[in-house]
Amino acid sequence: MLLQFRNSSQSAIRNSPTIRNSSETPQMIIPCKIQEAVQKIGARRVIWGTDGPHKNPDTGGFAHTELDKVLALDLGLSDEAAVLGGAIAALLKV
Repeated sequence: MLLQFRNSSQSAIRNSPTIRNSSETPQMIIPCKIQEAVQKIGARRVIWGTDGPHKNPDTGGFAHTELDKVLALDLGLSDEAAVLGGAIAALLKV
């Protein structure tokens, strides 16, 4: 079951412990919501990513800026590794 919570970070975080798969597609990264999700449902259930390509700023610059926001959260090495690639790798079994 895949549910999308497009406009409500709070709803996604609140309901995620009871829903096997959920996704949120915010218009911009809100770092405190990533940190809140990690605290409430665990880093292995949070996947960071970007969309693109972008003309302005360019895709690389955009991704770098958004990645810096996540790195600034100081999630700890294990949780950071899960959010930035480990969780999706586990999900895809790669």
